[in-house]
Amino acid sequence: MRKMLRDAETVELLAEDSATAMPADRRLLTSRETAAALKVSPRTLSYWTTGRRPRLPYVKLGRAKRFIAADIIHFINKHTIRAV
Repeated sequence: MRKMLRDAETVELLAEDSATAMPADRRLLTSRETAAALKVSPRTLSYWTTGRRPRLPYVKLGRAKRFIAADIIHFINKHTIRAV
């Protein structure tokens, strides 16, 4: 199983585009950008948006899916298993 990025690395990757007028955590990402940030295949990402579990929230713009950076970070935190 591929290792997900840590929160700080994810925020840095998601905030790379300084040309956007939105705050970094509200930035809309494409499916490819999101899959790259999570280090999963686009097919896995598609399953996470349409399958039963886990569910990754997205914004539907026409036929395109866009992902909010803050939702990705929340998804990572929600599915992180901490050592006891």
